[in-house]
Amino acid sequence: RFSDRGFFLNPIITSVFTSERYQRQIIMPEVGVEGQEKIRSSTVLVIGAGGLGGSILQYLVAAGVGKIGLVEADVVEGSNLHRQILFTHQDIGQSKGAIAKAVLNRLNPDVEIQHYNERFSIKNAYTLVQSYDIVVDGSDNFPTRYLVNDACVLLGKPFISGAVHRFEGQVVLLGLPDGPCYRCLYPKPPTPGLVANCAEEGVLGAVAGVIGGLMATETLRFLLGLHAPKGGELLQVDLKTFRFAKFVFSKNTACLLCGEAPEIFDLLENYEAFCGIPEQIAKVVTPAELHDWKIEGIDYFMLDVREPEEYAAGNMGGHLIPSGQLTNRLDELMQYRNKRVVVHCKSGGRSREATKLLLDAGFTDVWDIKGGFLAYLAFYHALDAFGKSTP
Repeated sequence: RFSDRGFFLNPIITSVFTSERYQRQIIMPEVGVEGQEKIRSSTVLVIGAGGLGGSILQYLVAAGVGKIGLVEADVVEGSNLHRQILFTHQDIGQSKGAIAKAVLNRLNPDVEIQHYNERFSIKNAYTLVQSYDIVVDGSDNFPTRYLVNDACVLLGKPFISGAVHRFEGQVVLLGLPDGPCYRCLYPKPPTPGLVANCAEEGVLGAVAGVIGGLMATETLRFLLGLHAPKGGELLQVDLKTFRFAKFVFSKNTACLLCGEAPEIFDLLENYEAFCGIPEQIAKVVTPAELHDWKIEGIDYFMLDVREPEEYAAGNMGGHLIPSGQLTNRLDELMQYRNKRVVVHCKSGGRSREATKLLLDAGFTDVWDIKGGFLAYLAFYHALDAFGKSTP
């Protein structure tokens, strides 16, 4: 449209320029109105809303990134609160992703936030990554880091990787054309147990905030075109001694993913196995042992993964979620994530798969009833035959 002074004003640019929210960014010559519009039209996928993700999300939302995808399936725990600044004591036991989205919407209602209440996995990696301009990995484990790397490189998407430990942290932009990837830097994962996580050795809460802020800064540098053309600038930070060091590295020609003779052309089947982490298998409880638990007063949550008609014909009083619906209804069970959960189906097949899903979702004490509901019935019929009462 034309102003009363006779010159043309782009309404989108005008609204960005006149927004008080972004004025302190726009006046910087490296940003300006054009740079702010780049930020506004960009999409970013953030993995995790924890110690790193909380700071990443707040600064990207405040900066006005157009759309942010948040991959987060955990619930808030008390041990999170010293470093995960999106949450308060009142949020304990609630969905991290849902709380984060509500907080971020209040921070900047102009930003579209899409919460994916699921873990980043080989099942959803391609779908999630291909929908965004850049990925920011705030995860805290090596299987996810390698999965993020492989998915991004195979789809041609840049990504930012970060890590934090005690007083230290690192940040690096990877996956750019002709630039290195995570496997170039770390061809093989560390031996399991060699590198401790923050649950084992701790982390100073403010350090997570610093590294998360640096990851958000590197994201904005990329969106504004201020980054190193090929990436590969690893920033290492030691905040105990207040030392910052930058190491520049290039593509490894022998890299199995992005080198001259690649051998990896698709996602691996099992990233935990690649990292040497034993597969999690649910413990098994027999109907007789379950009977003893009841007598001893051992507390547990019973999950029935059969179909509604099976449940109606006979049940053990458990919470019914059919196995095919479990992935989309995990929210109903998050309050039991750190409690004993006992799963059963008719004879054991569906419950075995359900326990794997729960373990992958971070449930810590999962049991599978050996033989399922049929074995349960057989056990109590035997008790009745010998004249023993059931609890």
